[in-house]
Amino acid sequence: MEDTGRESRRSAHTYLWFVDALSGMSGGTAAVTNRIRWVVLGGDEPRLRATWRFLLAVPLLPLVALLLALVMGGLGLAGLIAGGPIQAGIFLVLLAVWALAIDRRPLGDYGVSPTRTWLAELLVGVGAVVVAHLLWYGLGLAGGWTGVEVSMTAPQDSLGVGLVGTVLSFGLNVWVQDTVYFAIVLRTAAEGFQSRDLAPRRAAAGALVVAVLFFTVIHGLSGPVELADKLLAGTVFGLLYLYTGELALTLGVHWGISATAGVLFPVAAMVEGSPSVFEVTEAVPGLVGTVSARRMPQLVIASVLLLGWLQWRHGEVSIDTSLTR
Repeated sequence: MEDTGRESRRSAHTYLWFVDALSGMSGGTAAVTNRIRWVVLGGDEPRLRATWRFLLAVPLLPLVALLLALVMGGLGLAGLIAGGPIQAGIFLVLLAVWALAIDRRPLGDYGVSPTRTWLAELLVGVGAVVVAHLLWYGLGLAGGWTGVEVSMTAPQDSLGVGLVGTVLSFGLNVWVQDTVYFAIVLRTAAEGFQSRDLAPRRAAAGALVVAVLFFTVIHGLSGPVELADKLLAGTVFGLLYLYTGELALTLGVHWGISATAGVLFPVAAMVEGSPSVFEVTEAVPGLVGTVSARRMPQLVIASVLLLGWLQWRHGEVSIDTSLTR
């Protein structure tokens, strides 16, 4: 009987030791799990931290380009007109996955809304760019350094299909780009900076720098003028997004710059390979001609016009700090 009692006590001690060991292991595992969760998610939000979302956003545009090449090659298609809608469709699927699984935001929160006000602002952005080109080329004609002639050509398509298809494809392309650059990268960076206790305006300014650098680097650098052009364009597009909290003006200006310089007023070297309405020639070689071809003066003029319009429309020009939250 005594041996049986001793054996029972030994078994009880072994069981208690095993339970304590499991509890310790469980506690350690829970601590590690909580630590990983804090690093990846942060706080109580069921979202990835802004840092991880930013890193995941970096390969988005290269991934779209890769998938576009695969689809176009598989279908035996080529050209901007066919590529624009296919690129937009691919990106829309990726954006839906991004919004649902990574960003945990509704699709309507990415700067595009089907309202009259939004569409009106889009057209205002496009219009400001067209007016800027007319003013700049009017000045060039008066000064004798610019020539403008009617072209009305579409080397690879009928004129109507070529012009309309190219302009629409430009619009779809800039929607893909600007959604990544600003509605994802800039906004994610702004949220990240504010989560590190930066004031909203400072967070927005820091995020603008990040987005502009991202915009510039991903376009590639081929010289100082190209660098200045991309820095200026990225800054203008990013500021319009920060001022309005929407992509309407950003898309309008970006689309206007692409379509106006690519179709409405292309330089002579572009006319032979793409649809065009007018043909622009530069009489002054060197820096003046290069800067004009890079659309920098027109972008500055359009920016001034839009700042005046925002002041008139809203009574002030200020950063929408809700983007940092």
